[in-house]
Order: sequence, then C-alpha cells, then structure tokens
Amino acid sequence: PPGRQSVAAEAHTPGSAKKPSASPCTGAGDEGPAPLAEPAGSDRLPATADEWRRNWRRLSASFGVVHAVSCVQMAYATSVLEHQIGYHACSLFYICWLLSCLFLGNVVTRRLGPKRAILAGALLLDASYALFAACAALGGSTSFYDVLAIASFMAGGLAAGLFWT
Repeated sequence: PPGRQSVAAEAHTPGSAKKPSASPCTGAGDEGPAPLAEPAGSDRLPATADEWRRNWRRLSASFGVVHAVSCVQMAYATSVLEHQIGYHACSLFYICWLLSCLFLGNVVTRRLGPKRAILAGALLLDASYALFAACAALGGSTSFYDVLAIASFMAGGLAAGLFWT
C-alpha cells in the first residue's frame, strides 16, 4: 500500500536512524559476532613455541607423577591392607571417580577453568595420599584404620574426576 514501507526497506533507507536488525548468525547488527568470554581461570597464552613446549612438558611430567603415585597406592592397598579393606577401598575409588566425572568435574572445570581444575584435582589427590600414608603407618585392624583407608580412596576418586576431566 502507498505510504507504507516494509521493515527491510525502512531499515536501509538513507538517513534512517534505525540499524538493521541483528541476525542470529552474526550477533548484534553490523558489529559482527560478539567475542567469546575467556573461561574462568585462564591466564595469558604462551607467546612462543618454546614456551608452549615447556608448559606441555611440565604438565605432562606433573600429570605422570600424580598418576603414577595413584597407581602405586592402589597396588599397595590391594596387596598389604588387611581384611579385604584394600579391595573395598579401590572399589569405592572407582565409584567416586565415576560420580565425580558425571556430576562434579564438569561444573568445577567450568567454574575454575581447566588449569585450576587440574591443580585442584592434584592437590586433592595429594591429600588422599597423605590420608593413605597415615593409614599405612597405623597398621592393624582398628575402625580408625578402616575409616582412613576408605576416606583416602574416596577423596582420591573425587580428585580423579577433577584431574581427568
């Protein structure tokens, strides 16, 4: 009808104060897509290839040591701890690991960022090792011994969910 323009024609009329409507693909108007926010816990990126390699080697070495100690702890527990407690503790470790991966790892990694989530997992694994060392030092079959063994492996399972996620 005369005197009535379409919305698209009105948006492109010279001198018009209106900007074109935002496209779902390009973000807000003519500005292009909105920049993605950096994840929590992200620090500056390495500037050189040597810095990338050095960081990768440090992460790999740290990751390997933490994982190796975890494996030694499991082997020690199943062969030395009394009254089948080592087998029950290892079972709880894997159950807690599964639950941690499903419900905790993603949330913590999103909130802290990948670097800090790995660090939190490594620190919790260190606490697990300390509890296990206390358990091994006590020896015997007291209820406190059993509680320490179970607690150390449950903490290790929760930590593994953070560490590997």
